Amino acid sequence: MNNYDHFKEAKIIADSLERQGLDELASIIRSSIDYGSTGSEILMQLQFHLKPIQLSPAIDLITKNQIKRIIFEIDKALNC
Repeated sequence: MNNYDHFKEAKIIADSLERQGLDELASIIRSSIDYGSTGSEILMQLQFHLKPIQLSPAIDLITKNQIKRIIFEIDKALNC
C-alpha cells in the first residue's frame, strides 16, 4: 500500500514555489487541486502542469526533485 499524499505534496511544492517568488506557478498548482472535480482529474492536471514546470531554470534543485517525485507517484497512481 502506498501512503504517498499527492495533494499534500503538491501543496508543499506550491509553498516552495511561492517562497522562490514564483507565485504564478504556485497558483497553477493550487488551482489544479482546488478546482478539480475528481481525484483522477486533479492528478492528471497536476501531471500536465508539473512536467513543464520542472524544467524551469528558476526553480531550486530541492523543489525540482520534489516535482520529479510527485510526477513519478502520479504516474504510478494513474498506471501510466
